[in-house]
Amino acid sequence: MIHVEVKKMKQLQAKLERQQNLDFLAELDKGDGVGESDFILAILEHNGTLNRDRDIVPWRKKFQAMDPDRNRLYKEVSSTTFASSSGLC
Repeated sequence: MIHVEVKKMKQLQAKLERQQNLDFLAELDKGDGVGESDFILAILEHNGTLNRDRDIVPWRKKFQAMDPDRNRLYKEVSSTTFASSSGLC
């Protein structure tokens, strides 16, 4: 029982330390700033809310498959087509 409580306390301490250290955000800026979506994903991943391999990579792969020549998905696919094919509607 004490082992479980100690483990929970260590996890909470690690989470609080991660939340206080936002230096990693500077690494995201490649000279042109950090976009809103990259910022949000980075914070959610940093805080342990998202897992890159489980939650982000599959969606990036799906997007890349839908936009293989990088012409920006919104130019090639209407929102109605996208929404119905992705199961959003």
